[in-house]
Amino acid sequence: MIYLEYFKYMDVYTLFGKIMENNKIDQFFDKQLITVYNTKRIYRLNIENYFKRIDKDIDTYLQNNTYEQIENDIRKIYLGFKKIEKPPLSIRTYFNSIKQFLISNDRKIRDLEIWDTLKNSLKGSEAATDDFIPNQKDIKTVLAHGNAL
Repeated sequence: MIYLEYFKYMDVYTLFGKIMENNKIDQFFDKQLITVYNTKRIYRLNIENYFKRIDKDIDTYLQNNTYEQIENDIRKIYLGFKKIEKPPLSIRTYFNSIKQFLISNDRKIRDLEIWDTLKNSLKGSEAATDDFIPNQKDIKTVLAHGNAL
């Protein structure tokens, strides 16, 4: 237990090694006032994963890409997630961090059509591990058949 408590307070860089040498993500956290450790950890992993998947450097990507190229990259990653059947809520959470990061670096990205397309294609998404809470009728049914076990 002490071992886990030790890791609780360690920085993501210390645990996983510094994946990308970049200040843009830290600037994004400061700009958006994101201070919660787990939020920062997940956002950092999602953003770094995004740039690994498209195989581009953050600074170069933000300076040299057109909005059409950004939309195409997002579309490719989305289709990849659908191909491996990633749960819809996980996809939504992933792209939310990417969207916030990209918008914080260029406000015009907010108006891209791809965000509406993603939102519409992921409507009604719920957690894939949604727990079932039995009602009184369900409990009676289970108890009535308990002797069969």
